[in-house]
Amino acid sequence: MFAAALRAEPSIFVEDVETAEPQVLNREYEKKYFGHRALIHAHIRQDGQLWGILQPCIFGHPRIWTEYERGVINNLVEKITPFIVDYVKSAFD
Repeated sequence: MFAAALRAEPSIFVEDVETAEPQVLNREYEKKYFGHRALIHAHIRQDGQLWGILQPCIFGHPRIWTEYERGVINNLVEKITPFIVDYVKSAFD
């Protein structure tokens, strides 16, 4: 998923970690280190650079992400990106 974020691919919506394809995520790694069952890997990018990843998740059961929810997340990422960039840059001032 991180490689997809670096390549500026669209955010990833995983409905069930248990059944996700290996090219989408490493199931064992997700289970061992995170324990969530469904997640969104939203890529925060600006001017070709990755600034962060927003990762809301669900524990305990799968989750079907509706088109509406996907739109909300994509709009949210668009709105918060300038604030994230400013915040990260401020750490180096």
